[in-house]
Amino acid sequence: MANATVFPSPQRPATAVQGIGDSHDDNVYSAVVLAHGGATTQTLFLAGIGAPIPQITGTAITAANLPAHYLTYTPTTTMIQQSGQLGNSVGDFSIRAIGVTIDTQQTIAGVGRVWGAGAPEVVDICSKCRLEVKLSNKRRVLGPLWSFPTLGGPAGSTTANATSLVQNSMFATGRRIASKFEVARNDTLTVDFTADAALAFSDTSFASTHAGQATLVWVLCIGTANSDVR
Repeated sequence: MANATVFPSPQRPATAVQGIGDSHDDNVYSAVVLAHGGATTQTLFLAGIGAPIPQITGTAITAANLPAHYLTYTPTTTMIQQSGQLGNSVGDFSIRAIGVTIDTQQTIAGVGRVWGAGAPEVVDICSKCRLEVKLSNKRRVLGPLWSFPTLGGPAGSTTANATSLVQNSMFATGRRIASKFEVARNDTLTVDFTADAALAFSDTSFASTHAGQATLVWVLCIGTANSDVR
């Protein structure tokens, strides 16, 4: 018999019905921008919607050289609304899997855009980056990026005549969590994303219209949320 999902028991708002929760599947996610030359650590899940997306880059990137969706957190790049906490909008959360998705480079007529990862960038990111998942500053999971498989994203192939077999992922497994990993709404859930050596991407320029092959990377947790009933 499978173990029942367990949630923490934090203080709930006065308007919530005490002792009753609405359990449902949900996603908890954040993102970071990587670019050529980056070699540092950025902490994800602290900043919320409307805040700048953190960057790991060796040279200053001007906002004009980044695509608009790489600049500021939106509901596509994070669900955090209350800085550093899941808050009452999500509630308490029990994590079942953690995955990393790397934004891919679009190529049209043999010409790739100057942002998003091609195969060289994916290899470089996997070989130099690591994640440390923390709960209230205590380590829960640590490992190289490749130990957190994707939970989605474009995958597949195309043919010479442009017949596309690309779909939204093929083998979306993620890093399955076998132990209990419960996050209270007022806990501080963070992910330290580190590039231990300088990233070496295809586009090394930060001049006009370039941004060091800037690439957005999502860190996503899937699980069960226990939100308030009002």
